[in-house]
Amino acid sequence: MPTKVISSQERPTYEEKPDIRYATTFLDHKYRDYSVEGEAMMDKTTGEIFMKRPIDGRIVSYEQNKKYLHDLVLELRVLLNNNSDFEYPSENYSAYFLQTHYDLATINDEQAVDLYGTGFAPLVIRNNPDPETGAVDSPLRHLEFNLSNRTNGFFVRMNSRDTDKAIIEYFTNQYNKTIDNYVGSSQVILDQKDFMDGIPLWRDSNIQVDYTVIVSDAFDTKTYEKVGYIRYNETSALYLPTAAMATDFPYGWNSVKIQINQISYPKIQFVLQHPTLWDTDFEVETYKLIAPDRQIINQYFTVMSFVNKMGDVELLGNEQIVALLDGPYLRRYMSKMSSMIDCSSVILRATKPDDDEWKPNSLWLETIRNVSEGGQLTWFDSHTDIRRMEEYLSNTGHYKYAAILVRDPDDVDNYLLDENIDG
Repeated sequence: MPTKVISSQERPTYEEKPDIRYATTFLDHKYRDYSVEGEAMMDKTTGEIFMKRPIDGRIVSYEQNKKYLHDLVLELRVLLNNNSDFEYPSENYSAYFLQTHYDLATINDEQAVDLYGTGFAPLVIRNNPDPETGAVDSPLRHLEFNLSNRTNGFFVRMNSRDTDKAIIEYFTNQYNKTIDNYVGSSQVILDQKDFMDGIPLWRDSNIQVDYTVIVSDAFDTKTYEKVGYIRYNETSALYLPTAAMATDFPYGWNSVKIQINQISYPKIQFVLQHPTLWDTDFEVETYKLIAPDRQIINQYFTVMSFVNKMGDVELLGNEQIVALLDGPYLRRYMSKMSSMIDCSSVILRATKPDDDEWKPNSLWLETIRNVSEGGQLTWFDSHTDIRRMEEYLSNTGHYKYAAILVRDPDDVDNYLLDENIDG
């Protein structure tokens, strides 16, 4: 029988809003540790939906893991253009590019840490046994991964909630503006000014990443401690100590492993510890910008890296692999992206560009070294040996003539050309 349509006159009416619901509510995401398999959760501040996946009990979010291929490859293309000294195994047909999200709440015993409530205390990650007790943490609480032995770094990004981005940038601006323009005698601020002047990446960063690089060959293993500086919600490059590695392993190395040991926030921590140093309306602006739950929470830590083969991908149980692309396809796709972002025909890079990027109408400028203030040299793994080039050019025996050019705009023809008889 056909269903009878209820007319508007027959529908129930209410004098006031009824105390009934025709749907279910979500468990608050902050209670994720109490969720059951298949249960949906919601961040009651941002509105983001999560679910405890029935198959493996992992907390997943469609919003966090949704990634269109063209967005991912375009981001990588931009990163490579802006980090011209970055190397990766572009010619290895078994190599892969990975983008992985590491769930920071899982690493922190299924607790999302309120950074604002803790004064932005550092997140310490115990990848190795406790030196005193020997206790070993579950891999769920580790943050480590393998790299190709043909790359010199990796890319990372710390992802906050959308509701926390504004207040994080406000804190960072208060620090930079005050410290950078300070003229006075306060030793507290002068110490911070020394940091800003002494560490090139300090000004544009607001997170410090301490990590260990473990390098091995068939006979030996060496560890190197490194510190990198990145900015919230922006992908940044962290590099390997290739100069020290080349000294210790003159014939090359077989494997590289990265352990992220600590993530700290020295700038924002300093801002919260010294509230009287900033704008007079600092507290008012903080109250205006901070999320309604009065918290600042990190969601996940993104790593973009290269491995030589699929067997090098290590699963800890706290990660979500968002992208996995093989080398040849990645190169072809990035070639398409190049036509969108290249504003000139000049390619500035330490290593030779791929053929699909270095085309007949483009110019490759090989980056050999950077010379910083004070004469400090930073060498890149370029194809050209500049030391041999300088020795060759400084030997006048290679030239028949030695020319000294005098740049005088009033006498452009006045220069010396002397035949080099002595060699």
